[in-house]
Formats: sequence, C-alpha cells, structure tokens
Amino acid sequence: MLHRSGANVPRVAVLCFFNELLEQLEGEGVLTVTYVLRSEIGRNPIYEFETNEGTVSVVHPGVGAPLAAGFVEEVAALKRDKESAADLTRRVTRIEDRLFAGSS
Repeated sequence: MLHRSGANVPRVAVLCFFNELLEQLEGEGVLTVTYVLRSEIGRNPIYEFETNEGTVSVVHPGVGAPLAAGFVEEVAALKRDKESAADLTRRVTRIEDRLFAGSS
C-alpha cells in the first residue's frame, strides 16, 4: 500500500455496496471524494459524509470477501487514528463473543 503522504480519512468508515447510489450522492453534493484507492480493477474513491455526530468515510468495498478485506485494510491504513488489523480483529472478536454468548 503506497499512499501519498498526508492522506487522511475520518476514523469511522461505512461500507456501501451500491456504487450507483454513491455516484448519485456525489453528484448531488452529499458525498465528497477525499481520496482515491487505485488497483488493477481501477479507481475506488473514498468519500466523506458529514453527520450530526461528525464526519465519516464511505467506500465501496468491492465484490467478494478478499477484495473487501483488502479495501478495508487500505482504508484503515489511511485513518487519522491508526488502529492495526490485529487490534481491530481482537475488538470485533470480543463483540462477537458477547453477541453470540449462549446462542448455541
């Protein structure tokens, strides 16, 4: 992952699988492109969206788990507040453990 220096994206990111919706919201000025991921499949913009709670990133994760995982890792690498994949995995695992405790 080689990214230009100074690339910052908001700490919170939302994945949206509806590319046409993302393009429509960009055209309406609701979303603003703040960074563009590039790969062999082309451009994948990272948008910013302003909420009452603050700014969030919005990104299309691609189709399929391997591609989505790669894009999520790249977005995480750009975040203003860095969090390693291992830290995120531990946190998600703790949440899942609480959610599924006793569901057997």
